[in-house]
Amino acid sequence: MNGRTPTLLAGLHGTLRTHPWIEDAGGEDVPDMFGLAVDRAEAYGWSSTHLGAGAGLAGQRWAHSDAGEDWTQDGRVRQLGRLQCTVEKLRNQRLPAMTVLHDGLTRIGDVRLTGAHVPAPTHLTVDSSVPRAVAAGWFAFSDPDGRESLGGDRACRAAPGGQGLR
Repeated sequence: MNGRTPTLLAGLHGTLRTHPWIEDAGGEDVPDMFGLAVDRAEAYGWSSTHLGAGAGLAGQRWAHSDAGEDWTQDGRVRQLGRLQCTVEKLRNQRLPAMTVLHDGLTRIGDVRLTGAHVPAPTHLTVDSSVPRAVAAGWFAFSDPDGRESLGGDRACRAAPGGQGLR
């Protein structure tokens, strides 16, 4: 084993105000983040389990391993949803984990995002600079009042023996 993990973690932070119809249901039959993530991925045709449409890897994007949430209704910033998945056998795919998380959260309530984190197995990625540049137009055409500043950090460390980064 080379010490590099094939695990992707994704988390969204902010506040959540649950929809009134969820409160009216008294919490019964309200899925947790795991259930929402699996259901949403399957609805997109991106199976996150070894079941359903993605069973033969035709639509599978990751091997879903864990998810969680903190939907405490106190107005404080919390980690609203997190998703953990294994991508070792699914190289060179785009992983829509944030889309699945966000869609699941908005199904539960009104979300105000304050942050995100995605420790990703970048050693499994391909160069995505061209698709990102092409997609920039989509994101540029938006309500100027709704824009937010977003920053990011990438941390790397030297591999054992000084042979590149990991």
